[in-house]
Amino acid sequence: MELGAFAKTKELQPGESEEVTLTVPVEKMASYDAYDANHNGFAGYELDAGDYIFTVRHDAHTVDDAEKATLTCTLPANVQYPTDSVSGSEVSNKFTGSDAIDGVSLDGSDSDQNITYLTRADFAGTFPKTNTTTRAMTDNVKALNLYTADDANGWINDADEAITTGAKNGLKIEDNGETTDLGFQLGSDFNDPRWDALLDQLTVDEMENLYINAYGGLAELKSVGKQKSKDADGPAQIGGFTGMGAGTGFPSSSTLAQTWNADLAQEEGRTIGTQALQNGYTGWYAPATNMHRSPFNGRNYEYYSEDSLLSGVICGNTVTGANQAGVYTYVKHFICNDGESGIYRDSVYTWMTEQTLRETYLRPFQMLVEDYDAVGLMSSYNRIGAVWAGGSEALLTGILRDEWGFDGAVITDYCDHHSYMNGDQALRAGGSLWMAGFTGGKMAFETGSNSYLQALRRATKEALYMYLHVRVTNRDYADSIGDTTAVRHAFTTSVFGWRHLVALIDIVAVVLFALAVRGVVIDVKLRKAAKTEKKNF
Repeated sequence: MELGAFAKTKELQPGESEEVTLTVPVEKMASYDAYDANHNGFAGYELDAGDYIFTVRHDAHTVDDAEKATLTCTLPANVQYPTDSVSGSEVSNKFTGSDAIDGVSLDGSDSDQNITYLTRADFAGTFPKTNTTTRAMTDNVKALNLYTADDANGWINDADEAITTGAKNGLKIEDNGETTDLGFQLGSDFNDPRWDALLDQLTVDEMENLYINAYGGLAELKSVGKQKSKDADGPAQIGGFTGMGAGTGFPSSSTLAQTWNADLAQEEGRTIGTQALQNGYTGWYAPATNMHRSPFNGRNYEYYSEDSLLSGVICGNTVTGANQAGVYTYVKHFICNDGESGIYRDSVYTWMTEQTLRETYLRPFQMLVEDYDAVGLMSSYNRIGAVWAGGSEALLTGILRDEWGFDGAVITDYCDHHSYMNGDQALRAGGSLWMAGFTGGKMAFETGSNSYLQALRRATKEALYMYLHVRVTNRDYADSIGDTTAVRHAFTTSVFGWRHLVALIDIVAVVLFALAVRGVVIDVKLRKAAKTEKKNF
């Protein structure tokens, strides 16, 4: 049984009714067959011949008793979907067996994982009875444990051409905080040919600074007129680790999903986006649409549901609302950050079939990209199979860009372990921004090849497109409702305001308190040592 569609009525008065229409796209009913399990020579999304039963329900267990609340449709022959209906790109295995782009199969079949996967065909027999002991790493898994200089050097393609930098073409995307006509035009079209002339103006230092130091905002790019901008944390309110903010504290994402109200989600996204701008932020490290895989996940309050469709619709409308306000979102955590267990989230190995990955975990993100115009994502801490998700070429390039046609930016989560959440790896895998952290970072491996510079230029373009695209969305939204007050205002990001001063005072107070406690502890230890020495004497 699977949720195919849902609708929300208006507030009904006693005796009142409302007719709603539910549409279930047939393609979305297809299952992903990664192994050609039905032996028809095809691996991908397909529908097998047979009866498909549609029911109108009040909840997951209660079918409505109306005459046509249950419908049976018969499919006479197998139907295959070799291409993505939105992007038109070919869909094929990216994580399975010999097709695994990252080098190790996601299901663990080529690394002695010996996993028994839960299946409806034998639920009782495959349901885990005991915890699995820690598995030993095979050599092919060990080889992908951390990114190395050899990996970076092996990625060099001698056919890659040199890039132009530092050109004086006189192009600007902003002028004293105002988006220029060119900025709007480039934000409207990722493939506009004028992108090349704009990117030619950037220096390598500018592009590297933008990529590496992405924590808390996007760096200034003087050569194209871009101001330094700030991004805010906080899943339900503007503010958090990246700086102070003042805004409405909304109920959790789980509570929002329980309303089944897409319009309300859009209004919340629009409100948070507006409040972000009022606090000087242009981007938002939210919302988040991982699955409620377990009730014990410490981040469930940020996530919407255990259902992919419900999560995609509510999250997608939240993103739409923020876009309309002119604020880009980094939807997180891409992908499978479905458990928080202390330090282990930083490197946990997550194994599954490609069918499970695509149908359950990737589906809400695919909806966001293809149906809701999301232009920013945040990768996750965990590994996907043997590779860190933020450094998975199969995920960031194979699926996200090559299949779904995503043109926006992918930022890493906060990288507190640079050898694991490696900026060199993320860039080459298809990432756009590296959240290197408070103290910043630097590229660890080669930075002189044309391949590296081409990747850096690509990442810069993706970040700038995200930055500009939501301004186009905001302008068009304001035009559609005929309200010029909805247009995002131009502003200059303050470097140090009163909220920052309060935060600094708090930090100093905490440090002084910690030093005082440390002094007391040392004093007690010294007194004890002196007493012991006196006794021994």
